Order: sequence, then structure tokens, then C-alpha cells
Amino acid sequence: MYNFTGWFAAPYAPLEQRAAELWPAAAIVAVRTPFHGVALRAVDPHPCIEDDEARYIVQFGDPLLRLSQEFPQVTFVYLEAECFGGDCVYAGEVFRAGKVIGGDRGDQALTTLLHHLGVRLGPDKYFAPLDRGFAWADAP
Repeated sequence: MYNFTGWFAAPYAPLEQRAAELWPAAAIVAVRTPFHGVALRAVDPHPCIEDDEARYIVQFGDPLLRLSQEFPQVTFVYLEAECFGGDCVYAGEVFRAGKVIGGDRGDQALTTLLHHLGVRLGPDKYFAPLDRGFAWADAP
């Protein structure tokens, strides 16, 4: 089983510092393939919130809306992935300029969501930051 919760955005230096302030326990790394950008993988700071929707709003929904207002030129793709033996289900939303401008869920959602960052996935739908070998552990 593999789970991912976090977001992706185009590179923008002040963004990384602000993200580290908002999510101090998260791993924030540069992405080099299949696009150049910034990725944040969350550690759940609110494990006592059992409702998934409430946890999302507290941990990501409201903070990402505010962050996208602060950096209106940056598109943020929030992504959740749950994988079991190679089969994955995805859900997420796209934020820009303080608004949710898109969203999707299901097995095709990864392709739809990443399209907002200019990412074109191949037929295998491989996305390096979701690979178990991706260098999240190297993040500060």
C-alpha cells in the first residue's frame, strides 16, 4: 500500500519558504521530471481529526487558498493518491489566485490534475514523485 497527500507547483523561490512556514513538518523538494517545480508531501499534523473532509480543510484547503492568493501567478495541484499493488485511485483540486479552478477524482484524475501544470503522462501514467524511490527522505 502506498499513500500520498501533498501538492505540486511551478518553481518560485519565495513560495518554498512560505510553504515551509505553513507546513513545517512536510517534505518540500524540487521536482526535475516530468516537470520542473516544487513538491510538498504532508505529514498529518491532525491525526485526531477523523473526518477526512475536515482534515483536508484544516490541513490543505484553507491554507492552499491563502497561499494561492499570496502567489496568484502560481498554479497549485493538490493530490491524494491511494495505491494497492499497482492500482491507484487519485483525487485532488487545482488552486490559482485564491480560487479552486478544477478538481477530479478516480483512476484518471492524475492525468487531469497534472495537465494544469503542463505535465503529459505516458500510457503507463508514471509520475516520478509518486514512485517509492523518489527522494522525499532527502528533504530537510
